[in-house]
Amino acid sequence: AIKEKEPEKVVVENVEPKIKTVKVNSTLILREGPTKNSRAIQEFLNNTTVIVLEENCAEADGLMWDKVQIRVLPQYVGYMANKYLV
Repeated sequence: AIKEKEPEKVVVENVEPKIKTVKVNSTLILREGPTKNSRAIQEFLNNTTVIVLEENCAEADGLMWDKVQIRVLPQYVGYMANKYLV
């Protein structure tokens, strides 16, 4: 009889999502792509909190960009220049 090999156990750590806060004097634009010329999805006020999906995922227009999800409904997903996120 052929003995089947035990499947390897994959351990996935329960990682807490990284949260950042918008720090600007007026508003910060959430964009469809990681550039200043990308279409604006929505503007967000100072102290808006976001979930970081990908940190430093692109460099464009002299800025580093994070892919983020807004924490409140409708939970838009897009890109923000991360020099304005702390």
